[in-house]
Amino acid sequence: MNLVQFHRDLSGCDPTDLQRSLYVAAGRGYNTSGLDEERFLAVFILALGSAQKGLVVVAVPKALEKAVLQAMEFWARKILRRFRGQEIPVKAFTERVKKLRMANRLLIQMEEPERWVAIGLTKDDLVPQWLQSKLV
Repeated sequence: MNLVQFHRDLSGCDPTDLQRSLYVAAGRGYNTSGLDEERFLAVFILALGSAQKGLVVVAVPKALEKAVLQAMEFWARKILRRFRGQEIPVKAFTERVKKLRMANRLLIQMEEPERWVAIGLTKDDLVPQWLQSKLV
């Protein structure tokens, strides 16, 4: 999947250089704590792109869980407004969102999920090596 084009299709704008770097590097998240809109949108787009093939684990620290849910809701509404009146894109988008599963207890699940993204985690956090290695 061309994530740059998928980003354009969903958000209505070109990805920034920072967002493009995640797509090109085949990363699964940024090596940064906290939550900012630019990085969040890139990871959210990546998760939605991965959801085409099945469930996607969204790895989030417990402290950011509420903020990430709010950001997902904000961007989902914004994207749905772009597709207002277009049944096929709305249905496809909704199906992808339903496949996202938030997780904050990654040390319990030591096996790497088939599809996953990370928001607000760093390489210094106590997370499995497979997760650390995919942070950009």
